[in-house]
Amino acid sequence: MPFVNEFIQPEDRLHYDLVENMVIRHTGPAGHIPARHWTIDCERGMYLTQIKQGGEEAPRFSAFLFYWQGHIFYIKTWLLSSCGGGGVPRTNTFRLDFLGEVPREGPHPKLNAPFRNLQFVADLQDAFNARKEAGIHTLETNPYHAVLKLTPSLVE
Repeated sequence: MPFVNEFIQPEDRLHYDLVENMVIRHTGPAGHIPARHWTIDCERGMYLTQIKQGGEEAPRFSAFLFYWQGHIFYIKTWLLSSCGGGGVPRTNTFRLDFLGEVPREGPHPKLNAPFRNLQFVADLQDAFNARKEAGIHTLETNPYHAVLKLTPSLVE
């Protein structure tokens, strides 16, 4: 089953360890938005959900949680460009600035996401493509493609 956009059920919050207080403790409350919907692949046990959005100071900033192989990863993104829409396929290009595992304990996410793992990157790409621009609230029906670019410091 591919990724689908849906509202998060209370039992799924527990099953997938989506505990927002833990995330806020590690990433700070600024710009936090409650995770009410996600892009999920139940067969492969993965989800992507947006938890932060930049305000006036950083309107192109967003942060996500990506649950992959039993680990929760915190991902900071910046929208670099957006083209298409209005009947034309849309492409959004994102810069990934931070990929870190959200620890069960400790003060901050650890920079140890498997960003060099090709399957991790492919699964993350699939999730962003299925999410389109707004997950369950997406009105876009045309083809959508997300381009993910790693900040050079993540691949050095």
